[in-house]
Amino acid sequence: MINVREATENDIDRIFNIENESFTVPWSREMIEETFENKYTKVFAADDGEKMVGYASVGLMVPDAELLSIAVKTDRR
Repeated sequence: MINVREATENDIDRIFNIENESFTVPWSREMIEETFENKYTKVFAADDGEKMVGYASVGLMVPDAELLSIAVKTDRR
């Protein structure tokens, strides 16, 4: 079963690894860190109970939301 939760700064390394595994031009670690500092951005983590298998970052400007990035580990696609 996959659980989705709000990500924390403790998840940055795992997000960075999934980002690099998923994209030919990945976000830098600094860009990922900035998403956690931005009050208009939320980051969500998907885990299988043992490890993170994906994430999504969303920009929020009420009443709108924009999907900024989404990725899933290669072996879980």
